Amino acid sequence: MYLYCPPERKKERLFHVSRRTEKDEGHNAARLNHRRNKRVGPKEPPRRMGVTPSPLPERAIYGFVLYLGSQFGFFLYCLWAFIPEEWLHAVGLTYWPQKYWALAVPIYLLVALVITVVLLFGVNMSNTAPLHSLDNITDVYAQGQRTADGQKGGIPRLKDVSISEVNKMFYLSPES
Repeated sequence: MYLYCPPERKKERLFHVSRRTEKDEGHNAARLNHRRNKRVGPKEPPRRMGVTPSPLPERAIYGFVLYLGSQFGFFLYCLWAFIPEEWLHAVGLTYWPQKYWALAVPIYLLVALVITVVLLFGVNMSNTAPLHSLDNITDVYAQGQRTADGQKGGIPRLKDVSISEVNKMFYLSPES
């Protein structure tokens, strides 16, 4: 729904200028001085809004420099790996390692990564308790449960199912 506004009134709204008088200026100045005079003692330091996950400016600069350095290092590595040694010697660069290391170092790093993953998996498996162990669900601080049954013919007490039964039911294949 649009309301009609005559063109004369549009101009008034567009070019409306508030007029300030000296009386208004004096009143505003007095009000500001009153606020300034209320502050007694040292100015309070600005409060931090809390810990923020964004890095400090110095850390951001260090990260950017490390990013540029790693890009430059990878560029040099690619140049060294793909440019023939004769061209490097012609330019005067004779102190580079042998080209064997251009392939050997990445392969060694990859093999070391695979060995590390296998070793960590093995250590975790050797430190894991067997399926029937109570260490999977309890520790020395847990309270023991009473095993005495209630009245004969009554509803049995609520109790935990043993961990070996639970593991057999959920994780092991049924015995045939």
